[in-house]
Amino acid sequence: MDELGAENPVALKDVIHKDKDLYVEVCESFVDLYQVAVKLLDDKGNRLLDFPGRSDLCQYIYNFETCRQACVNIVGGIRRSEPTFQTVETNHCFSGAQYRTVPIHNATDVIGKVVFGPFLPSDVKGPPREFLAMDPRLDPQTAWQTTQRFRRIHPDLAEKVARNLATVIEVMSFVGIKGQMTTDMHVESITEAYAALEGKNKQLSDSVDQLKTLNDQRSNFLSHVTSQLRSPLTHLIGYAEMMYEGVGGDITEDQEEFLGTIIENGEKVMHITRTMDELSRIERGHIEVLPEPMPLDESLTEVLEYGRRLGHTQEVEVELFPLAPDLPMVSADEHKLASILRHVVHNAVKFTPAGGRVILSATGPDDESAERPIPPGFVAISVIDTG
Repeated sequence: MDELGAENPVALKDVIHKDKDLYVEVCESFVDLYQVAVKLLDDKGNRLLDFPGRSDLCQYIYNFETCRQACVNIVGGIRRSEPTFQTVETNHCFSGAQYRTVPIHNATDVIGKVVFGPFLPSDVKGPPREFLAMDPRLDPQTAWQTTQRFRRIHPDLAEKVARNLATVIEVMSFVGIKGQMTTDMHVESITEAYAALEGKNKQLSDSVDQLKTLNDQRSNFLSHVTSQLRSPLTHLIGYAEMMYEGVGGDITEDQEEFLGTIIENGEKVMHITRTMDELSRIERGHIEVLPEPMPLDESLTEVLEYGRRLGHTQEVEVELFPLAPDLPMVSADEHKLASILRHVVHNAVKFTPAGGRVILSATGPDDESAERPIPPGFVAISVIDTG
């Protein structure tokens, strides 16, 4: 046996319990072959398996209280005796019967014992005087008849059989203990890995919670900043546009250039603030789309004015293709649609070189100039640029 078994972390009862049918089959084969009872005990004397042999003599003896108590004491002594590493114990019964007790080893440890018996030595000629003296009611003739029917075996053969059975149990238990230890180590390894994984998951979960908190704080900050910037920017752009258009009086070419720069950059900042606010709302799940029937002409006109303000400073012409009078109402969220169109127009103006054009158009289902069929109730909006 190797060092793996020497640690003996697994009890014999656990190994037998795992493969009980196999141990039962082996022990029963010995009992059937030799007609002698077999018991398997653990190292504390606890009975693990018990297979009775021919018991006519024992049944007769148990009819008498004195004999029965003596038998109980003998069997109890066998169970309580501590098995030594190499010693085969011989236990005698007052009836002349004997037991052979052989230790079961696992490496350098004794993990249990095999009890082979009771049996009668083959040289017994009759009931011992000690037997007949146990109780005055014992009938010598009946005692002799039951003794004759009791299994007789030579003591040397009995010891050899007991040793062989113990060896078989040792091999079986060693394989079982080794397998159980391997399983336990595998389970322990998995348990440790699972515990480590749980620790990592906890750290990851805490990190995710921290990131969520930081992200919420960032979103709230951006929402607050964009909200605070939008109002003064609107006033700044509005006053600059009025001055640019001469509402406050004539302006010089240099002033016109300066105001154009203010308007252009103000619109850029306004576009950035709108984008940041929308992204912040999306991240927080605060975006709501509320579609309602609406005409497109007002939204397109608003986007056209927005595009012209951007295009004026970049020398890009922004136009709206004449809308068909029968353009149908559409179901849309007016604010979301305007935001989308502003983004598209902003990019178109941004990437169109000076002297270029950006054209907005809307095509209904009945428009024959449409490049592809448009379903009823829908309108195709196009933004075409020369960038």
